Amino acid sequence: MFSFYLQELNYYSYEKLYKFALQESNNFLKELGNSLQEFENFLQEHNNFLQGFNLLQNSDNSLQKIDLSQEFDNLQKTNDYLQELDDYPKNSII
Repeated sequence: MFSFYLQELNYYSYEKLYKFALQESNNFLKELGNSLQEFENFLQEHNNFLQGFNLLQNSDNSLQKIDLSQEFDNLQKTNDYLQELDDYPKNSII
């Protein structure tokens, strides 16, 4: 009789652990998806910048002042997201 309860307890413990692991995995995948979406947005903005820069070069050979601060901010954001993504498994149970 006692072994039956022990088996039931083990089953529920494994089930709870399995559900927890699934939830953590789901959270990680959501965060990864968000990071990838942010990276895709960054690449699109960078592509737009390069297209604009190309137009400036092709339309006028004179030196023009170009504000790169926004591009630097985008690079910094991407670097931060990638660093978080790199650090995530170290802080995760899975």
